[in-house]
Formats: sequence, C-alpha cells, structure tokens
Amino acid sequence: MNQPWQNRLQALSAFFQTAILPSEPIKLNSGVTIIDLKRFIKTNYETAKNNQGNVIFEPYLQRAEWVMEYLIKNQNG
Repeated sequence: MNQPWQNRLQALSAFFQTAILPSEPIKLNSGVTIIDLKRFIKTNYETAKNNQGNVIFEPYLQRAEWVMEYLIKNQNG
C-alpha cells in the first residue's frame, strides 16, 4: 500500500462508517482471531490517525486495512 496515509485513513473511515460488523469473533488469519472487532478497529484506526506518517505505527494502519479487506471479502457469507 503506497498511498499516502491520509488517503488510506479516509478509505477506512468511509468504509467503517457504514460497515456491518459481525458480533461473533472473526479469524483474520491462522494466527489472529479478533474477539472485540469494534474495539480492535477503533484502537488501530485511532492510533494510525494520531501518528500519521510515522512508519513505526504503520502496522496499526495495516491491521485496520486487513480487517476492511476481510469484511469486504466475507460480506456475502
């Protein structure tokens, strides 16, 4: 993802404003199960937003993007 942080954050914000979040835990990959999805998104998004451009905090942005991609991929069951 080479887009500037601002564009990536805007895409996340727009998506999560209308996304329907599952109430049950999701298995993002073989090593990551998210129990409280709403809290996970909020924490990772806000941390990325508050530290825009700082590469140390890019994993927070990436995790929020991974969740968005997961939800898009799995929205139809």
